[in-house]
Amino acid sequence: MQAFISSVDRKQKQWFLAQLQGTRKAVLPVHTIAERKLFNEFMLTCRQFYISRTELTPEAVKLWNRKAETMPGVYYKLSEQLSQYASGDWQKTANIKQSLSQAFELTDTIRRQTRDPRRAESIINATETSLQPHHVTQGFDVGSVTSVSGTSNSGSAESNQTHPNIIDMATQISRQRTMDAQPSQAIKKQRNSRHCIRCGQAPGQCNGAGAWYRCQYPCRDCGEKSPKSCAGRDSKAPGKPQCGPLTELTPAARKHLGI
Repeated sequence: MQAFISSVDRKQKQWFLAQLQGTRKAVLPVHTIAERKLFNEFMLTCRQFYISRTELTPEAVKLWNRKAETMPGVYYKLSEQLSQYASGDWQKTANIKQSLSQAFELTDTIRRQTRDPRRAESIINATETSLQPHHVTQGFDVGSVTSVSGTSNSGSAESNQTHPNIIDMATQISRQRTMDAQPSQAIKKQRNSRHCIRCGQAPGQCNGAGAWYRCQYPCRDCGEKSPKSCAGRDSKAPGKPQCGPLTELTPAARKHLGI
């Protein structure tokens, strides 16, 4: 490994890390595509690499760093970094390739059989027929259809003897079921106008229709004119005479009567 020279080595990648490490190139684990290709090449051609079992020799590290001097994308390595990659990712990839090569004969036969273009000759083509709409000929309640068609066409005698078209039958049944499912409209009960509880006058004739203490006419039962002395009948029992002053008054009634 050569030393870092600031005036020459500052234009390369990872120069800041190389400056901290004091080397011409940074010391990094195997991580680039160029480094993986170089490692595979050494494992195939270089004896110092493929004879190693647990740890790469210093001679293998020197060969690697000599290549790293001139190859872009390849960085300096330590013996521990090369050994870790050899026993890790490279070994896993080699095992996968070996497994695929051992099963190549079996898988290649299956692949050629599944991709054989002559397999299409044994396919039975479906008969080409024109599309026809579905015709429903059974399953309808003829009695309900006849009754519906009879109510819609009461003046036609032929409609009760011959069945209408299937689509017309389904439409009529659907309309009849929709009409039967609709709830009947409730008849609104007309509300009686409110009368004065003291004199019995209608609204517009006596102000007591809104509040009994505003009544300006005599009581219809006892003839008392003042609401202070007679409040008239009870609103909860309007058919029963009940004359006399009320003991419990609302604040609005007290204010209006001056109590």
